[in-house]
Amino acid sequence: MVRGGGLFFSALIVLAVHVPLELHLRVLPGAATKLYCHHVLASQLNASLVSFYEFDGIHRVMSFVTTAHHNDGSTVIHGTVLGRTAIVKYFGKLGCVLVEHVDSMPPGVSAFQPSSPSATNADVFGDPTLCRPEQRLSKAVKTQLQHLFDDEIAAGQGHMMHTRALALIQCGSLVAESYAGYLNVTVNTPLLGWSMSKSLMSMLAGARVSEGKLDLQQILDLARDGLDPSDEVTLKQLLNMQDGIAFSEVYGYTNDPSRMLFESRDTSGYTRRQGMLPPGRAQAWCYHSGATNIVSDMLRESFASPEEYLNYPWTALLNPLSMATAQFHLDSKGIFIGSSFAFASARDWARLGQLRLQNGTWANRSLIAPSFFAEFAERLPASGQAYSGGFWHVPPEEEPANLTVCAKEHRRSTMWMRGVLSDDVMMAQGYRDQHVIVSPDSNYVLVRLGHGWEHQRRSAFLQAVTKLLRS
Repeated sequence: MVRGGGLFFSALIVLAVHVPLELHLRVLPGAATKLYCHHVLASQLNASLVSFYEFDGIHRVMSFVTTAHHNDGSTVIHGTVLGRTAIVKYFGKLGCVLVEHVDSMPPGVSAFQPSSPSATNADVFGDPTLCRPEQRLSKAVKTQLQHLFDDEIAAGQGHMMHTRALALIQCGSLVAESYAGYLNVTVNTPLLGWSMSKSLMSMLAGARVSEGKLDLQQILDLARDGLDPSDEVTLKQLLNMQDGIAFSEVYGYTNDPSRMLFESRDTSGYTRRQGMLPPGRAQAWCYHSGATNIVSDMLRESFASPEEYLNYPWTALLNPLSMATAQFHLDSKGIFIGSSFAFASARDWARLGQLRLQNGTWANRSLIAPSFFAEFAERLPASGQAYSGGFWHVPPEEEPANLTVCAKEHRRSTMWMRGVLSDDVMMAQGYRDQHVIVSPDSNYVLVRLGHGWEHQRRSAFLQAVTKLLRS
């Protein structure tokens, strides 16, 4: 038995004063058990330090019991919080699945046979021929970048906010990387990307659109009843977060994101049940996690069998990119939780960013048609020009008129990028400051994975990196 506690959940103590404890207890056991599975089984981090960083605060009311081998090949975790128990099963590359019963298994998992990328491409990080002569870095600059990376990792040891992994691809080559060895993070450690998973799911949808098996104008009937056209949305609207679904991306243990991820076993179904916003707001932009899980469900429906769907991330993108460390976690209905639960090493997240930089082409093969990315070239005015198609952008200085409250809030959360990153940057970003920063003009992809990042420290680090890249 391994015991830990919960900094991630310490707000529960305060919130319980205002919200009935019963509502928290619907979510908290699933959240604690899934996150324990994420960090200890999926990422194989130092278990005692995971307890300190992830679960400090209510450790006396939490416990985890791990059964090494279930007869279906999974590892089973029973997590208990204040007497309430959740069950999570770990299926390797298909991840930590919250289930109702110990014998539950998502559709298709029993037949899933993950293939592996070719070893011959393990050292490929992009196309060096795209690099202009003036962009090539000297050995001295590369050495300075490496020192900068090592210093950033070292500075976090012993601090709640810290960086766990850094990787930089520039001109199609890996030029610097560093890892928090004190947490057991290595070059091959798959780390949780949180909402960077949305960018991966968008690109998987792009690959399927490129094959002609999905269409950006394909209509989804939210209620699946064929009765009310007002609840119809398109795939493109979902990818752009202009879907009009009444999903509230407010964080806390009784709100939609946590209930979908840690209480519901059906992430797409949970989102569908929220219904639509009032008429007239369907085209308003509002970032939310539910949309991406409906995209994941639409992707599944484009296949004849669950097995084909489960293999698709690897056959379409992950194996061609040599992302050998990648995991993509399912819900109990067998849907990839595209909003939140993709894992990869820093190197492999960087490869995904490099594919975006190269407009969908890898090793002279088109994995995603450039025409798909062209559909999202315009930064959405309704987002304050901060978002399109699964990626964030550097917003303009002036706030556009007539933005919704939701758009204003999310735009303001990206304003730190101004003056720190160049205007061409596209970024996948996730909770606790996970970043894949893609700069086509400067030909680099920078990955940062960690546990929070103090604002001034982030700005100083990124400004120092970009200054060296321009030197």
